[in-house]
Amino acid sequence: MTTRPNITVRMKIDSLLQRIFVQFGVYLKDPSGEDMKPGDDVVFDHIHALTFDGEHSYMNLRPILRKTNAEKAKQETKDYWKGKRLRGETKGRPHKPMRSRGFDKTKTRKFDGTVIRRTSEG
Repeated sequence: MTTRPNITVRMKIDSLLQRIFVQFGVYLKDPSGEDMKPGDDVVFDHIHALTFDGEHSYMNLRPILRKTNAEKAKQETKDYWKGKRLRGETKGRPHKPMRSRGFDKTKTRKFDGTVIRRTSEG
């Protein structure tokens, strides 16, 4: 009796990519524009990241090349922590507003829009 080889996830992905090519005559495109061919390092990625309240369902998954996924994850991580930092959630205190250099104390503007030097009236 012969034993069947175990079917791996890699085999399933390659089979899917090959079937799409045979049926439609085109390869799936990665979001970066590259073709995803059988044998490429393909993973399944969440379209809307879980950190941004994306669902963990098959409707929110897509195949993507591993290197493109790494770049996307890096950018999403930066965006996530920047949002937390701006909301003041990272250090347990509200975010400090940016300090401006203030207004020029030597000049003022008239109602018609002309700029004049301030006079020092007591």
